[in-house]
Amino acid sequence: MKIIINLGQGNLDNGCESVIVQLLRDRHCVRQFSGSLPPAPKLAQLYSQWQLGYRAFYQEQEMRIGLLQTEGMRYSEADFQKICRQIPQQLNQWLGNEEFANIERALRTDIQKDESIQIIITAANLELHQLPWQLWDFIEDYPQAEVSLNSLNWRKIKCTPRTHQKVRILAVLGNSNGIDLQQDLIALQSLPETELTTLIEPPLRQLNEYLWQPKGWDILLFSGHSHSELEAGYIYLNATENITIAQLKYSLSKAIARGLQIAIFNSCEGIGLASELADLSISYTVIMGEPVPDRIAQIFLQYFLTAFAGGKTFTLAVKEARQKLAGWEIEYVCASWLPAIWQNPATESLTWNDLLPESKPSLSSSKYRLSLLGSFAVASSIAICRLLTFFEPLELRSYDYLTRQRPAEIIDPRILVVEITEANTNSDRYPIADRVLVEAIELLEKHQPAAIGLDVHRANGTGSEYEALIQRLENNAHLFPVCAYGNTSNSYNPPQGLSQAKLRQQMGFSDLLIDNSPPSFGDRSVSPKPQFSANPKVRRQLLSYDSNFATTSLKCLTPYSLSFQLAFEYLQQQGIEPLKVTSEQQWQFGDITLEQMQRRFAAYQQLDGSSQIPINYRASKPGNTITLDQLRSGNIDPAWIADRIILLGYTATVAQDYFDTPYGIMPGVWIHAHMTSQLISAVENERPLIWAFPQWGDWLWLWGWSLAMAAILAVLAKYPLYWSILAGIIAIIISDRICLFLLIQGGWLPYLPTVLALLIITSTFVAYRAAKPFNHQLFTS
Repeated sequence: MKIIINLGQGNLDNGCESVIVQLLRDRHCVRQFSGSLPPAPKLAQLYSQWQLGYRAFYQEQEMRIGLLQTEGMRYSEADFQKICRQIPQQLNQWLGNEEFANIERALRTDIQKDESIQIIITAANLELHQLPWQLWDFIEDYPQAEVSLNSLNWRKIKCTPRTHQKVRILAVLGNSNGIDLQQDLIALQSLPETELTTLIEPPLRQLNEYLWQPKGWDILLFSGHSHSELEAGYIYLNATENITIAQLKYSLSKAIARGLQIAIFNSCEGIGLASELADLSISYTVIMGEPVPDRIAQIFLQYFLTAFAGGKTFTLAVKEARQKLAGWEIEYVCASWLPAIWQNPATESLTWNDLLPESKPSLSSSKYRLSLLGSFAVASSIAICRLLTFFEPLELRSYDYLTRQRPAEIIDPRILVVEITEANTNSDRYPIADRVLVEAIELLEKHQPAAIGLDVHRANGTGSEYEALIQRLENNAHLFPVCAYGNTSNSYNPPQGLSQAKLRQQMGFSDLLIDNSPPSFGDRSVSPKPQFSANPKVRRQLLSYDSNFATTSLKCLTPYSLSFQLAFEYLQQQGIEPLKVTSEQQWQFGDITLEQMQRRFAAYQQLDGSSQIPINYRASKPGNTITLDQLRSGNIDPAWIADRIILLGYTATVAQDYFDTPYGIMPGVWIHAHMTSQLISAVENERPLIWAFPQWGDWLWLWGWSLAMAAILAVLAKYPLYWSILAGIIAIIISDRICLFLLIQGGWLPYLPTVLALLIITSTFVAYRAAKPFNHQLFTS
């Protein structure tokens, strides 16, 4: 959390007429307050007296200041100690003004005690910057809060990507007259993963050249003498040169653009230095607000660097070092008041690890090793459950969902379905009369169709009308009636009176494969109801079948399905070659091999190995459709029949020839049309057949998604929790769109297992972080 308190152009003598406070959480401003602060001349007078007393107290000490005015100072220890007690009281009394206290109360309702809080006070008046803001009771009440300062004008600097692999530190040890700077150097040399460059009493020209180095720097440290005059700060590079920040403006600006984020001035009166650096928009600056004893400067740097390199954020590392200095205040009065942070409000919280380059994923890294093992375990567990058919019903439903998301296709103009509707069965009775079938066949033959599929069972009959039907079936080489062997009713036998050659070569079985319904294929009208609530839909197409393995003793002898017969006949007339069985016992039509589904295919885990393929339904009707009445009336375009594949069958509900599909309930004759269209479209139009990875390919797909998700979450561990949740949601959406895109191309990928893997990994990670919000070492190490 970040709290920016803008004091505007105000000062202690006249007060701050307009105070604007912004509360930012995760980079977004969530609340803004306004108020004011009254004049505080007593506080201003007290602080001036404190400054005089402070300098008098330390006039005999070794100080990191080039010039300490002590002449004529009067010092009373009792008076000084009294002022030291009065300043915090006066500061909090001033901030307790009702107009500002309302802001403080509102802030306390919005933040938690243990939240990490950056409080940035921006003001135009440097006198306000000099106040010991860390003594504000509000900050004392929040252990993870620290105050920073900045001017009113600031901007965010876009830095070029860093190329170095370690934290680059440029240490400038200036004029050391009367002080020991070697202790500062020792503290720097103990830091991990650093590239330290030390300049000892360098001339301005040399410092300027080092700041211009293209490789860039992360931290700039100056140790030595310095002081401030008005709004300008001076550092003593050597015995003859004392310079201002303005003399380093261009080199520092370039260094900041190349990645310099931290400037540490472990020297006296750095407020002028910090103010000038703030104009260059550096991220963080640490200064000593007043003259600092040499020993305190050494101890502070050691405390701060230890805390910062140990994992503390920059501001909390300064706070810890400042609080530790309180233990030295018997000897060094007000030592903890001296360190001050200047922070660019546009910058985020900074840690030592943020200065290191992002390491490439490594199996030796704990977080990536955990990602590897965790993703492997999730993918393997899901794959095992899948093999045990636990997910099969849900996977089939998810496949139906994706299928319905595909864009619509045009109907197949090579297919015409003649529907025997409710009107026909009401007027001509059910089943439809033989003479009506003969009449319909004659009307169709007049326009020379490529093939006619008669999806109407006619096992037996009597009289001249039935004999006329048999004669028509016997004499037309392009007419294919149906029978069924997955049914115990004699009504599904082939028509009586047909020759053995016709029974074997010019018949097509009408059995449809119905998922999760015993027997595994058969007409809905006579199949037993499913023994468990799964998802009884027609998703597969049986091409051919060895009648010796039939579960009944009926007389349906043809080994070929109706759709297969019609497609074979049509493609043969189109001159497609070859039309054969390959050495792998797969049907081949031209360049297209109809690879049968293996025992484990996509969501299916227990197929019987028969010659079957998935049905790639069209999103619309499979072809043109007319009713039997339209055919008999002659109200039809002959081009819809000539050289086309015709299917004649019931759509009347009395026939009970309706089946569930991924696109909903449809009559059996439509399903046969879809299956026929699929075969000829694959050969003539290269319309994709449905394919799937082998089971090990599905597992690799699952593991790849799981590993990628786990690695992303490991990287996001240092960011707010909602980023991890958002990443999981985005990954699921992307996987959904990829699976849909590939299904349009014919690829049936493990959609539901992929979503499940992403959910498990994301929810596990989120639950871990939610349960242990302050213990992320496992993921951020």
